[in-house]
Amino acid sequence: TFAFRGPFEMAKITATVDELSAGRIEVGLGAGWHAPEHLPLGLPFGALGERFERLEEQLTVLPRLWIGEEVSHSGRHYRLDGAVSLPRPVQYPGPPIIVGGKGRPRGLRLAVEHAAEYDLDTVGPDVCADVGRRLDAACAAAGRPRGSIVLSVMTPPADGSGPLRRQLEAYAAAGIERIVLDLGTAPIGADVDGLAASLRASIGWSGASAVSR
Repeated sequence: TFAFRGPFEMAKITATVDELSAGRIEVGLGAGWHAPEHLPLGLPFGALGERFERLEEQLTVLPRLWIGEEVSHSGRHYRLDGAVSLPRPVQYPGPPIIVGGKGRPRGLRLAVEHAAEYDLDTVGPDVCADVGRRLDAACAAAGRPRGSIVLSVMTPPADGSGPLRRQLEAYAAAGIERIVLDLGTAPIGADVDGLAASLRASIGWSGASAVSR
């Protein structure tokens, strides 16, 4: 989340990783939800409204830094005075931004204004369908084509190829365009890519990827 890095540090890190990955980085940002990820490190974890304020400032400033603009910003949480972040990322005008959230109105608005993707975490197809309808409405209100923003979900995979196929089909029917299968605490060195390929082959569905936390 924004709490781990300020916008200038985030701009420098993401530009470096974009260069190292030949322009493949995607940048996920959210308001944060898990206090134990923050408080032991002495990082701020304010009320939800404050966290959304920080997220909105990050989303406003970061794309300007990516294009090499001289950025001056005087917000409640971040201040920049003529900051320039060079070198720029490989991707122009910047890496795709993924906003994560729970479907709250403010998060949807920020996603429509700034993001290439809106990601839900561990919610069922019914919730995804409801959020999808509200994302449709938010896009319409902002005059943004709905097809220009992806609706995705991260979820643990069902056990077995049959249940997994039904799980993915249910999400697809709910309007989900990208599904990330969360393998939880898979051990370091686990062949996550191989597992994802095996899942794709076993269910005949190409839209699944797998990640390990």
